Amino acid sequence: KSVWVFVFYIHQSALLFFLLFAYVLSMQFAKQIGLDDVTGSLLVSAIFLFNVPILRTLSNNQVNFYVLVSILGALILLQKSPIFAGISIALGGFIKLYPFALSAPLLGLKKWRALIGVLAGSVVIALFETLFLHNLKIWEQFVQFYLSFPVEQESSLFKNTSPMSLLR
Repeated sequence: KSVWVFVFYIHQSALLFFLLFAYVLSMQFAKQIGLDDVTGSLLVSAIFLFNVPILRTLSNNQVNFYVLVSILGALILLQKSPIFAGISIALGGFIKLYPFALSAPLLGLKKWRALIGVLAGSVVIALFETLFLHNLKIWEQFVQFYLSFPVEQESSLFKNTSPMSLLR
């Protein structure tokens, strides 16, 4: 039990670090899109202060800041280092699937290096997760869970918003 208390402490500390990192990256993104320092500071601060999902992420100890940092990192790195932007998308995509949706605009914009980064990062992460394809059990469990998601148990409080809901 004490090990999990330590793991949870590390996770909460990482959440706070990634919240601050997301703020810094948001400030850089504001500069990148042409906002001056004062306007960018006011806008980013307002977004971070008056945002219920941020409070919910902190109070429920969710992983959303990790994903936010990966997406912001990809947006900031896209022009200067598209390969690393793609790797950033892959890192976030292995936490939640949403960052992989950025592949569609990258394809439309013909950002081939970024797409190569997404693919290469995904392959490397998948190889490490599966111990170089020697343990595929985690992927089998993911596919089983995803395909057997209980449609009949959905309610107004819990709704299946996955892409699978479109097929059912």
